[in-house]
Amino acid sequence: MASKRVLWPVLIFLLIVSSIYLQQSQVTVTARSTAVDILAPLQDLLGRLSGASAGFDWPFKDSRGLQQENQKLQQMVDDLRRQNVELWEAVARQQKEMEDKGFEKSNPQWSYLSARVLAWDPSSLVRTVVLNRGRVDGVAQGMVVVSSSGLVGKVVELSDRWSKVLLVIDPRSSANGMLQGPEDRPKGILQGRTDGLLQMKYLPAESNPRKGDVIVTSGLGGAFPPGIFIGWVMEVSYSDGQMFHEALVRPAANLSNLDDVMIITNFTPLSLD
Repeated sequence: MASKRVLWPVLIFLLIVSSIYLQQSQVTVTARSTAVDILAPLQDLLGRLSGASAGFDWPFKDSRGLQQENQKLQQMVDDLRRQNVELWEAVARQQKEMEDKGFEKSNPQWSYLSARVLAWDPSSLVRTVVLNRGRVDGVAQGMVVVSSSGLVGKVVELSDRWSKVLLVIDPRSSANGMLQGPEDRPKGILQGRTDGLLQMKYLPAESNPRKGDVIVTSGLGGAFPPGIFIGWVMEVSYSDGQMFHEALVRPAANLSNLDDVMIITNFTPLSLD
């Protein structure tokens, strides 16, 4: 037992000495060389990756640059769209002014007050619009309203600052009209329909209305002055043996998209009350 106790320290001492010697021997050098040979490529690879990682944010930097450029381009596109809309609005206003002036020149016997549509009646049966002109502007009950394209309606209600217009296509509306042409000008009564068209009734049986014929106000009844463009004949209903024909008429004015209109101020409608 005593010999074994002496042997263990000796063995430990020899191991320590051997390890020190190996660290300084060719074996250790070879081992280290082998380790370097193995680790060198890995270290080189890591070095390359490290070097590449330093510049690896270029796609992100470039992406940020592209994003900024896209934002600038999008802003330019938005500006161009806005300018395009403004240009078309300006062209539309100029065209509308030219049409209004053309209408006024074609009908110099009337005095006109320009007005803008403020509101529409939301009902599908009642067809009225509210204008930004009222009593303080000289508007009176029954005054006739037109656009550069043709007849719009007449004032049926007003206050100091606004007026309500019953459109000619309202089912409650009626206007005396006639076919415009070189022949005998047959007359009838136009009534509004819920589909936005007009029905011309009581055309004499001997008349021969045709598709495309122009309809203007006749002046009969005194509600509207004569000669205002109402619309075109779309189709005619002939009834054998009947005293009258009927015609379907498309309004000349775009009554579903009114913006600016004109009120005839020097025509006094005849009141039959």
